[in-house]
Amino acid sequence: MTDSTPKISLIVPVYNTAPFLAECLDSLAGQTLREIEIICVDDGSTDGSSDILQEYARRDPRFKVFHQVNQGAGVAQNTGLKAAAGEYVAFVGSDDLYPDPAGLARLYRAAKDNGAPVCGGGVKTFRHEEGKRSDQMAATCDVFDREGWVDYRDYQRSVLYVRYIFQRELVIGHSLFFPPTRRGQDALWCIRTLCLAGRFYAIRDLVYAYRVRHKPSVYNYETSLDMLESEILTLRFAHREGLDRIQASHEYQFLGFARQFGRLDPDSADFCRHYYFNYGKYYFLKFTAMILPGPAGGYFKKKYDVFKERFKKVHHMRLY
Repeated sequence: MTDSTPKISLIVPVYNTAPFLAECLDSLAGQTLREIEIICVDDGSTDGSSDILQEYARRDPRFKVFHQVNQGAGVAQNTGLKAAAGEYVAFVGSDDLYPDPAGLARLYRAAKDNGAPVCGGGVKTFRHEEGKRSDQMAATCDVFDREGWVDYRDYQRSVLYVRYIFQRELVIGHSLFFPPTRRGQDALWCIRTLCLAGRFYAIRDLVYAYRVRHKPSVYNYETSLDMLESEILTLRFAHREGLDRIQASHEYQFLGFARQFGRLDPDSADFCRHYYFNYGKYYFLKFTAMILPGPAGGYFKKKYDVFKERFKKVHHMRLY
């Protein structure tokens, strides 16, 4: 690494988020860690987001703007990864923000002090309310209960990859690019990367603010198919790597997308209904037995064991 190498490359895929974009970009530009580059990939926006990006790039040379026809977040993030020059990389939703100006500096310092290929912090999820500043909106926090190393096989979560910084050499050196889908691309990427790292260093600071309920979730044929295929790929990877808790949680999610896709594609309706109804009880019992503590979990575990043997005689697992 040379003196001119950015310490962190922030990758921001952008698609029609003009009402929130300036707040996001201001929170990145205002970080006390100044040696960063901010790579914004405009994924064919039509609402003026592109103009906002160009204005920030004109004012601050740390902003680098790329334009592409609309292909979805996965492709946009890959475009950013290929352009990144930083020692570490991180991902930021263009409608989210960094709540603490010192957040990146703390992540970077912890990663360097501990030789960590991945370092993560806490996330605040806030519900968008018109007419209020983001710091005035109702929020919940997901923070690590202690600072230190976390073994990924003990942790086994597939969400909130935006809470981490990742060593670029780890990502690029192992060709860890996102699936080229419009939805569902982040879970598998997060699992693969953290699995490869083996462990990550956690700090207790809140480093990311995630905005929810500001736009409707619209699932058409293409996005539903993306979600269904992403869940299948995630399930296969978790099964192969022995990540039981991830497998259980994504089996449950898979059911919902199978039902959704069955409604949109008549040719697949029978297949999707087969999974939803025949596997529904199997997955529900398995998932519930794993997440409930004490006697309650034990009760569902017994139910699951009985049903599993009956299930094996009737159905074969075509997911794996």
